[in-house]
Amino acid sequence: MSGFFEPSVQSTVDSIRENFTELLSMNVIRGLRFSWNAHPKAPASFAFLVGGFASSPWLSGQLNERLSDLGLKFFKPDAQT
Repeated sequence: MSGFFEPSVQSTVDSIRENFTELLSMNVIRGLRFSWNAHPKAPASFAFLVGGFASSPWLSGQLNERLSDLGLKFFKPDAQT
């Protein structure tokens, strides 16, 4: 069954990694000057998953596992949203 959802999960992982990497390489965020050298912390440390697929423990587990190197932790709702 997980093979059926694999393309969606991989696409989500790729998109998050691309956007997160882009944020880390930016020197300006929302018009404010920000130096990553002075503040080496990531722009975010957690994300909330929303929508029907978001309540899947498998999805949040896959995202946490595959994106752990970013220091980003994913949280899912307890029930359908």
